[in-house]
This record gives sequence, structure tokens and C-alpha cells, in this order.
Amino acid sequence: MNRRTSLFTLAFAVTSAFFAQDTISQAAEITGANVKKVVYGKNGMITGSFAQTKPGHWVEQNQDGQFEFKELRRDEWSVYLVKLGAQAGHKIQLDLHRKTVNTGDYVYYQIMTVSDRNQPKQNPKPASGKANGTNVKMVIYGNNGTTSGTFVQTAPGTWVERNKDGQFNFREEGRDEWSVYLVKVGRQEGQKVQLDLHRKTISTGNYVFYQIMQTYK
Repeated sequence: MNRRTSLFTLAFAVTSAFFAQDTISQAAEITGANVKKVVYGKNGMITGSFAQTKPGHWVEQNQDGQFEFKELRRDEWSVYLVKLGAQAGHKIQLDLHRKTVNTGDYVYYQIMTVSDRNQPKQNPKPASGKANGTNVKMVIYGNNGTTSGTFVQTAPGTWVERNKDGQFNFREEGRDEWSVYLVKVGRQEGQKVQLDLHRKTISTGNYVFYQIMQTYK
């Protein structure tokens, strides 16, 4: 269970992505009673997921591998799982109310997105060379090979940045084949940011804050 770093604590602290108004992205009607997929992470970085593969059976996937869980029960707020195989008996709570993945009071991860299908309703797919400024919905950024945070489109024209410093809202001003152009809303309102998928940078004018590490559409 790993940690990552941050974004715009630089000149203009340009900051803002799975979410505006402190909600889990996707759909408000998704609860512990009907959720089928939970994507988790820390400091704005997606690090893994839990997915229901069949009734009563879940699989966790992350950089350490794939792990099987049995569903013990559900309620409106949570899904309660117990690990199978190695470390059998280890219990996990997917708490959609608090937006955490935890065991008791110990929180492992923040829930970033949820879905009532095995694939998210706005399932981000790796770009594989096909994502561009016109269709990108998620940008993961960092520097020197270290992931620092994300920008995520939460609704048409609305983006949220998430990193270790918090959550920041942006309004989309335009797109072209190469880039998405954003302007910050709220604190430091008016600060402009360019997500440049051609140069693979996050910048303001000629000043590059971060490198784009991965994109999803």
C-alpha cells in the first residue's frame, strides 16, 4: 500500500482528480447495496481496484498482484469482504459512505470511483496512443518518474485535480487535438492550465509544472 506526492504548490499553486463537492465520481445512486466495482488510491493516484466477478466473490487488483475475497455481507453504506488464500480471514470494508477502504478504524485507501457494473460507467481506458485533447477524461501527472496527482473530468466542462494538497476545481475553456485548456475556479480563480497531450506536459504558458505520465479516455 504505497504513497505518492503532489502538484501545484509552485508559483501559482495551480491545482484541482475520482471529485467536486466531495462526492464519489460516477453516480449518486451507487451504494453498498449495489456497487460492483471500487477503484481506490491515495493522494490523487489510482493504485488498485476491487471488482465483483460473480455473486459473493470479489477480486482485488493492484501492483502487487491479484487477490480473491469472499463477500460477507452488504448494507447501504458498505461491502464487507474477507480474504481467501494467502492471509485468509483478513477482513476489508469498502465504505462508500466515508469513501474509504479500511479494516476497522485503519484506513488503507481513499475510494476514488465506484460503479454498479463490473466496468465503470465512465471507465477510463488506457490511451494506447488514441487519447488526445478532444477525448481525454483523465490525466495522471508527476515528475522524474514519480506520480504526483491527477486531473479528472467529472462532468462536461468540469474538471477536478487531486493531489496530496487536496482537491481543486477547474472549468474547461476549450479543447483541440493536442490539449485541454482549463481555468481554476474558487481560490486563485482565473489561473489557467494547459493539459498538453502532444508535449505530455501540464503547463501555464511556457512554464511546465509537470510531465503527463498517463492518460485515459
